[in-house]
Amino acid sequence: MEKRRYYQKGAPMLQSEPIKILYVEDDNGLANLVKDSLNREGYDVDIALNGEEGLSMYEAGSYDLIALDYEMPVFNGLEVMKKLLSKGDLPPTMMITGAGDENLAVEAMKLGVGDYIVKDIEGNYIDLISIKIERILESHRLAFEKKRAEEELLRISILLSEAQEVAKLGSWEWDIVNDNTTWSAEMYKILGVDAAESPSIKKIQELVHPDDKRICENLMKTAINGNRPDYIKCRIITREGILKFIHLKAESHYDSSGKLIRMIGILQDITEQKKMEEHLIEAQKMKAVGTLATGVAHDFNNITATILGYASYLKNKLNGRDSFYDGLSIIEKSAIRASELTAQLLAYSRKGKFEVVPININKVVKGVYDIIVPETLDKSVEIDWEAGGDLKNIEGDLSHLTQMVMNLSFNALEAMPDGGTLTFQTYLEDVEEEIDKGIYKIRTGEYVCLKMRDTGIGMDKDTLNRVFDPYFTTKWEKSGAGLGLSFVYGTVKGHGGYINIDSKPNNGTEVTIYFPATSEGEKDESSAEVEAVGGTETIMIIDDERAVLLILKNILTDAGYTVYDYNSGKAGLKAFKEKENPIDLVILDFIMPEMGGEEALKKLLEIDPDTKVILSSGYSVINQYRDIINLGAAGLVKKPFIANRLLREIRKALD
Repeated sequence: MEKRRYYQKGAPMLQSEPIKILYVEDDNGLANLVKDSLNREGYDVDIALNGEEGLSMYEAGSYDLIALDYEMPVFNGLEVMKKLLSKGDLPPTMMITGAGDENLAVEAMKLGVGDYIVKDIEGNYIDLISIKIERILESHRLAFEKKRAEEELLRISILLSEAQEVAKLGSWEWDIVNDNTTWSAEMYKILGVDAAESPSIKKIQELVHPDDKRICENLMKTAINGNRPDYIKCRIITREGILKFIHLKAESHYDSSGKLIRMIGILQDITEQKKMEEHLIEAQKMKAVGTLATGVAHDFNNITATILGYASYLKNKLNGRDSFYDGLSIIEKSAIRASELTAQLLAYSRKGKFEVVPININKVVKGVYDIIVPETLDKSVEIDWEAGGDLKNIEGDLSHLTQMVMNLSFNALEAMPDGGTLTFQTYLEDVEEEIDKGIYKIRTGEYVCLKMRDTGIGMDKDTLNRVFDPYFTTKWEKSGAGLGLSFVYGTVKGHGGYINIDSKPNNGTEVTIYFPATSEGEKDESSAEVEAVGGTETIMIIDDERAVLLILKNILTDAGYTVYDYNSGKAGLKAFKEKENPIDLVILDFIMPEMGGEEALKKLLEIDPDTKVILSSGYSVINQYRDIINLGAAGLVKKPFIANRLLREIRKALD
């Protein structure tokens, strides 16, 4: 019967091949007697007649066990074992010798020999060899499987430890019978406890925030009473003094008599998750306020459009000496101021960009710099400007960007009542990999960056979390706090950018803004304004506000135009289809119920692709503006209207 293989130089058991043995014996006659005996037992045996030959054959062959005589020429049995050990693991080995020396046996055992047989004159030892071989191979197989199981256990333990580290989740166990507590490695990290310290339940309880201790006590009581408690959320203060939010859960185990013998539980650091939840709530709140601001601004724009339109319209009918002229000028200026407030509301809701043109950010900073430097002459505030050279332009609205930088500048100045330094820095940054800012990621691309640093009083974490709230201010003793930083936030997001604020109490504040760069150059604005003149063309006005329709009709009729007005997209479209005389220009409101301006524009151009259409609106985001122009609109005019400016835009489109 063939014996099957257990071992091949560290490999697991292979059942398909016979067990192969290398027998190293300098007595050729004895060697062949042993070989014949083992062959009858099903083993495959090779013979080497000295230690050197045995080493060579072992290196060249594939053997499951090596049997060694002790006394041999060149190398004795112990020397062969030592040389095998120097090259790696010792294979299953048996020593066969005529020297019955106990010291020799002990040394062989220390080197790792599996068993030891002393030759006798009668040759009875030969019958024992196969029995010894079976024992040695079985012992080696068990040792191999134990080692493999230990390695697998270690691998799983490492994977579990790594998984706990990634999840920031630690586990603990309390052996109540022996009063012994164990923690996983991640427990020590979360709690900020030195790994050399002995773990205990008491140490966890000591680190719980004072206001949350009762919650944790109730959790333990619930678990001890045999109930399965839900996760609880509480706060801990680590040994380093860091506040963390954690999930905590405990379960109890009882013996057959109902006695509590063991508790296990988990503790997970959810601080980052908590921050994300807070930012999500903040984002949802700002979105809700932005939606409200949009609706208010839209209605307010229509009101100011009527007031400003009539004021400018009536001024054009009077000369400067008329007693009503000055009053109309005051009404006009007040309406313009009201429209600027509307622009801030729209910027906050990210829908307030209009005159989108390529702008060099240095031009914006220069304009603000020239304003605030005189403001700081009587203060001990130093203004530095590190202007980046060869900056690319950004696409944006100059007035909004200027107002944004102005707001940030005056915030910085007010944060330095005892003096300090305000630094402007502009530079180009190529983001090759996404930058993770926690609550958002800055996408890859080229950005024009504006950084503003002050050395003022700074802000704590709670204040920093609320800086973009509308009407939030730290200047409680002052009146007039408004949309300051919420306007900044809306302007940045409306321009497709990102804003990051870093600040600590008494450590100043640093604001960094990223704007997408554009390769387009600035437009030449040096030419004189086109004179506001009328014409004799036919114009159709479509707007859902009756008051807006009326003032537009009065302005355009007085300028010589023939005007048709309609208060909905559907009504205007129907009239356009049925028109008897050609329509030279359509002024189309962008925001209307039922059929909006974009849909109406598409349908108008389907009827007559050569139709010139100007859209009017109180707001438009940059992507919509581009889409509208790409759809074939001749331009966009901003509500509220000033008569002369409106007439110039109409004339430009018609000509």
